[in-house]
Amino acid sequence: MKYIVLRSGKFGLEREFPIIFPNSLTHSDVFQALIKECPELDGANPVAAGELSSININAGCHGFSSTLGEGSREEMDDNLIRMIDYTHGIF
Repeated sequence: MKYIVLRSGKFGLEREFPIIFPNSLTHSDVFQALIKECPELDGANPVAAGELSSININAGCHGFSSTLGEGSREEMDDNLIRMIDYTHGIF
């Protein structure tokens, strides 16, 4: 699986949103589609991108997106994905 972390300051709060998607898609194509189709993400910027070694409690984020020019923040992204249901991306 691949992922992108988007940061948005909409509504006066800085939030980060992890987006997880299949390996068959490119990071930049997913980012462009999200920005085009999701008005609530208007102005959001990618701050990290990479791959997940598994979808479980130990997500194992790593890697680099050459199409976005962003790399994984590894443990920081692991924690964001694991805790998104509780923190809603607010840091």
